[in-house]
Amino acid sequence: MQMIQKFMEFKKNFRGNPQEEVQKMLQSGQITQQQLDQAQQMARQFQQMLNSMKK
Repeated sequence: MQMIQKFMEFKKNFRGNPQEEVQKMLQSGQITQQQLDQAQQMARQFQQMLNSMKK
């Protein structure tokens, strides 16, 4: 539950375009393409898990 609360707080406070922010992080070297790919894969798995809980 704490993770969900932290995400909701992050979501509430986030400003700007998420795609642009990710591109800036890639271009500046803050993250690598491999890290982005891994995070996207984890997000898809998490989304599938949440969707299966709705049923």
